[in-house]
Amino acid sequence: TEHHIGLLKAKIAKLKREQEADITKKSGMKQDGFDVRRSGDATVVFIGLPSVGKSTLLNKMTGANSTIGAFQFTTLTVVPGMMEYRGAKIQVLDLPGIIKGASTGKGLGKRILSVAEFSKRFDEPNIKNEEALDRPAHRKLLRKAAADGMVLLKNEGLLPLKKDIKKLAIIGPNAKEAQIIGGGSASLRPHYQIHPLEALQQRLGSETEILYSKGCHTHKYLPRINEKLMADTDGFLVEYFDGNNFNEELILEERLIGSKFWVFEGFAKDVISKEERPNISVKFSCEYTPDISGQHEFEIFGIGQCRLLINDKELIDNWNNRDPGEAFFTFGSASRRSIADFQKGKTYRIEMQYHFEGSFPAVYIGCRVPDEVDLFAEAIEAASNAEEVVLIVGTNSDWETEGNDRANFDLPANQNKLIEAILEANQNTALVINTGSPVNMPWANKANAIIQTWFAGQEFGNALFDILSGEVNPSGKLPTSFPKNIEDTPAYKSYPGTDLQMNYDEKLLVGYR
Repeated sequence: TEHHIGLLKAKIAKLKREQEADITKKSGMKQDGFDVRRSGDATVVFIGLPSVGKSTLLNKMTGANSTIGAFQFTTLTVVPGMMEYRGAKIQVLDLPGIIKGASTGKGLGKRILSVAEFSKRFDEPNIKNEEALDRPAHRKLLRKAAADGMVLLKNEGLLPLKKDIKKLAIIGPNAKEAQIIGGGSASLRPHYQIHPLEALQQRLGSETEILYSKGCHTHKYLPRINEKLMADTDGFLVEYFDGNNFNEELILEERLIGSKFWVFEGFAKDVISKEERPNISVKFSCEYTPDISGQHEFEIFGIGQCRLLINDKELIDNWNNRDPGEAFFTFGSASRRSIADFQKGKTYRIEMQYHFEGSFPAVYIGCRVPDEVDLFAEAIEAASNAEEVVLIVGTNSDWETEGNDRANFDLPANQNKLIEAILEANQNTALVINTGSPVNMPWANKANAIIQTWFAGQEFGNALFDILSGEVNPSGKLPTSFPKNIEDTPAYKSYPGTDLQMNYDEKLLVGYR
């Protein structure tokens, strides 16, 4: 990835210089190798175990002849060399390890090359750039796949929804903004997204009055600061300084939006690529004018030291006496929060100072603004006044992530309380569970209809309406067992192990049953 390429640039250049000097010393001749660059990112990377044919394949494709990428180099952790070919910057990298026969040139290169020739890889050297194709046929297929995967867990005569419904309440934290896809390695950028509230509004038409309420918040980490309320709607002014001083040795400045800033999404990659062991101070700042008065709760954490200032006065100290946290693959500090009392229409300067050393910068800043209404009371009122209710609950990428395990089996925040109250207010409630894994369902016996939707992709809203309306017969099956209690799971007695060691003590009971 670009991140790893940046980290290895200095080492690559050093290895190239050392080897060229060694070859020149032994042979008395200067060798022609690839042009190694200290800056810029590769667009094509040949990466693999030593002597699997990276240099051979590269030479075959480009017609180049590199002594720097010859077989005697493949026992190194990193094979030096970057070259430009047909507009592409090509880098050759080794994974750590040594293959038998590599030092004598009798590795696996010829086998890899034979596969490339057999697959006619060299017949069309002008490879087209990747492009996103947003086709009607693709949308139709995604919608069908989403609906086919949804599982009707329970239906006691409630679904499909009535055709002549006059007033429908759509309630829940995942109604307006559902979780359509997993995070991290499971994430892709959709062409567009249609969420349940929007889809139902579009498909039901003007004859049905829709009452909407979020009901409760479910964020594990506080939401991003609204850029529309910043003086510059392009987001934070982010300034990078060399060393420990926030006012000297400015390296770079840019504008960034969001709440989570880390190298895997491009944060600081141009800075860390210039040094072998960066020592960087970063300042995030903005002029913020709230549109509501009241207590604004702020949160910060990161890999490294961070603090938050409001109008140049420290509000949160996550710089001294940091505690370990679970964010950023457990490398981040524990979250620190504090409250600032803001007045509507008054401008405040928000500044976060962040310092990191090394190649994995990551920091988070969030803010929860006051609610204009009591979300819970609003939801109960909407449910009471509607003929039927679609209640959409679930998780989001804060809670279901590859970076750490879920702390418990329940839906996050106070969603169980919301579900119980809505079911009591209106028995004609179709409960939609938007999660990627099983959850505790203490209210299951009270609900007349329950649908498990999973993370259904960009057509989630349309697919859900297809199921609710009866246009599509729900035919999905569970890919895993849903335990009633966490104690029912085979791994309960042995999880999480001891001393970071987790054994599969459930033996044959592992997996789906």
